[in-house]
Amino acid sequence: MLFRSITASARVFKRLINESVIRGVPTKSNNLFPHFNMASVIKLYGSIHGYVIYSMDNHVAHKLTSDLLYGMPIPNHSLLIKSAMGEITNMICGEAIKIFEEEYHKNDISLSVPMFIPDADKKIYKQNVTAINVPLTTSYGIVALSLGFEANDDNQIDTGRKQ
Repeated sequence: MLFRSITASARVFKRLINESVIRGVPTKSNNLFPHFNMASVIKLYGSIHGYVIYSMDNHVAHKLTSDLLYGMPIPNHSLLIKSAMGEITNMICGEAIKIFEEEYHKNDISLSVPMFIPDADKKIYKQNVTAINVPLTTSYGIVALSLGFEANDDNQIDTGRKQ
């Protein structure tokens, strides 16, 4: 699911705001947390069990939201930022699921509603999960992609990887 999420991020950023995304070096940890203070999280259900977090700093979130709204100035702490981050997270996860379904011919993955987490910087969202973190570099700055996978009924970590 990791590479599908990276591909989906690149597609959505390109389609929405004609922005290229450069993948950084993935890291692994035992706790899932946002890397920046503005974050949006979605839970995955079905063939894949886990969480997807997109996080960025205030400057990146403001600029991205403004560009999504055709240059409209965005006040600090605006609800528009929450909405934009949730929508971007939803679109990227939806695109990743589409890629997954095309590749694996499964269509049993569902998404929760995106949840915005203000002041999220480094707060642990989920403990004791296999988490993979990837910085995505854009002209706005870094957008951090964090995926946390939970064990399924067989106590295996379910990453959506082909067997």
